[in-house]
Amino acid sequence: SDSEDDDVGFDRTLALEGATDELACATCLRIPESATALSCGHVFCEAHVARRLQRTGVCPKCGVSAEMKDLDDAIRQSLARVVFQCINRDCTTRCSILDLRKHAAECPSGVVACPLEGCPAAQLARKDLQAHMESCAYRSVECPRCENKYTAGRISAHLAACASPKIGKPLSSVTPDEEQVCVDELAQEHDSDEHRVPESPFDQCAIAGQPAETVASLTRDLSVLSLELAACRNRLRTVTQRAVVRLASTQIVEETALDIIPYGQFIFSIMEDGEVLLSRIAPAGVRSTLLGGRFRNVHCLAMTRHALVAGSPSGALRVWANNGPDSPGERELHLRYVMSAIVADDAPIMHVSLTETGILWACTASSVQVFRLVISEGDLKMMATATLPARFHDACVAGDALVGVLHQRDLIVVSAMGDVSQFSPHPDRAAYCAYAKGNALYCGARDGGLLCFRVRGGKTYVPAGSTISRVQDTCVSLAANDVGLLAAAHISGQIALYFVEDLDAPSCLHVISSTDGIVGVAFLEDGTLVHQGTRLHMWR
Repeated sequence: SDSEDDDVGFDRTLALEGATDELACATCLRIPESATALSCGHVFCEAHVARRLQRTGVCPKCGVSAEMKDLDDAIRQSLARVVFQCINRDCTTRCSILDLRKHAAECPSGVVACPLEGCPAAQLARKDLQAHMESCAYRSVECPRCENKYTAGRISAHLAACASPKIGKPLSSVTPDEEQVCVDELAQEHDSDEHRVPESPFDQCAIAGQPAETVASLTRDLSVLSLELAACRNRLRTVTQRAVVRLASTQIVEETALDIIPYGQFIFSIMEDGEVLLSRIAPAGVRSTLLGGRFRNVHCLAMTRHALVAGSPSGALRVWANNGPDSPGERELHLRYVMSAIVADDAPIMHVSLTETGILWACTASSVQVFRLVISEGDLKMMATATLPARFHDACVAGDALVGVLHQRDLIVVSAMGDVSQFSPHPDRAAYCAYAKGNALYCGARDGGLLCFRVRGGKTYVPAGSTISRVQDTCVSLAANDVGLLAAAHISGQIALYFVEDLDAPSCLHVISSTDGIVGVAFLEDGTLVHQGTRLHMWR
């Protein structure tokens, strides 16, 4: 993405012009910001290949002995001609790769947080920050009566109880007429939709005809209680939103990964050098280990109760049978290697998806291939069923079909037999990623919003609700649990948590901020939320 760490580079699918396969890092498939080349001619992100070359001495792409060398002038000039459009909403600036990060740091449409202490506003356009601070409920306001300072959100409740120097003496010693003047002033100052002072109770209760001092005292008490109740309601709303999640553990694994795949209480992390890290998250702690062996040079992975499939940058699919218990409470891994097959000559497998019924989709930069895994004579076999010319930016399994995001806008549904249907999720909003759970399909949009669909008969997708997120930048990953909570990871490193039990009215409950960037988000079997950036994090 255009805003990730220096050693990650830029997503070439977001480039407007100049991005070619020859310029992409052969490890992460992104356009390098700090590029280097090997003696074999392959281009890499400098940070990616330096560690790998120091450890193995061979090129991660072709496997021959290699050493680092300076970039050719032709490649350097080609990199300088790669043009991206600013990812910030409402910004149409086009930048070369050399100027992109500098522009992002100064862009008026860039996302910034309010610097006032206690303010939860973390998704403001840089150009709107000054106006927000001038009206922010957390700005400091001086009481005109006692000259003490309070936040703007609390000044109303304070004024209702503060002795007014306008009268010149404390409320306990004023006459009934002067007291009524004070109450009238407070009503004028605080009569708003959010903090409305009750009307006089003369015509509403049995105190009509009571002495003036009694009525004034009751009116004042009602004014104070009304304002305090409104302030408490606002504080309770804030506390409730912040209490949706609590941090259980940070920095599980300090390694950068390209993607994460959950299975029960396990997390497969695909590392930037193509190795696979397996982490088991349990109450007693987290155990992680590099799998090694045939789990090297992996670019994508899919896991079900019966099989694991890994795709490689060289176009090969590797298949393992999983003979572990399939009870939800006893998920274990007993992987047995079965086979390997080249399905795309020298074309990286960008994405693999696998259903519990054995339907397998393998996506490359130019095609989608459909396979069926079958058990024959006690062993797994892979049978090809269809090949389609399509390039998916993201894809997910929905029932026995694959839903892919085409050209970062439309959705393509591919059945197990290769039948295809296409639809646009929204007339004005472009889809960027997709995720299916039960009979619901969710799409993350380029503007950060969420689109919901009902799945009927496994073939029909009926639009339900949609919302504009408080995080108004590209949504890159989605995950949902069994109790109606959906996590949407954004390119800025933030996670918006939605309650989606009612598909027609999804609501954003909370926003988690991460300084490590985010490439993937997932829920484990026990409801734990994990996300991967430069480190793996866990939330409960």
